[in-house]
Amino acid sequence: STAIRLFFDRRDTISIHTLVAAAQGIMHDLLTKQAPDKGSFLKTAIVVRPDKKDEYFKLITDAQNFFKHADREPADAVLDFYPEAIEFSILDVVDMLQRYTRRHQPDAIVYLLWFVLKRPGILEPNELLQRLTQRIQARTEGLTDGGRKQRFLEMLDALDLG
Repeated sequence: STAIRLFFDRRDTISIHTLVAAAQGIMHDLLTKQAPDKGSFLKTAIVVRPDKKDEYFKLITDAQNFFKHADREPADAVLDFYPEAIEFSILDVVDMLQRYTRRHQPDAIVYLLWFVLKRPGILEPNELLQRLTQRIQARTEGLTDGGRKQRFLEMLDALDLG
């Protein structure tokens, strides 16, 4: 919830990444205790070719390892950081949280709606999600990415007010 709010509020990307990575690790561990193959879709990499798994895992863990172990890095170390990757990590946590709790959290639904509008065609079609995104799309049409995030932050605020 906090990471989603920070994301929509366009706060510090590294802080968001760190918070999401921690949540991702916790949720992955909880789910894999229930069933070893049911954890993070990013961490299980079941759709990645076997000969590309090392490259894939390095790509998705470089930033997390860099931030966690910065004191071990050389003074001139540089990280190729891709802030867009946070969008997929948040999606991963939202997915795991919903599978673990068997409930749809309101902030997670708001994030899913944003994700579907931002990256159409990535998620499997879902009738309810499609209807909701069509209704919201008209209200966010023509907004910049920052403006759209602001609109979704307003939706979270409205949910908090009940």
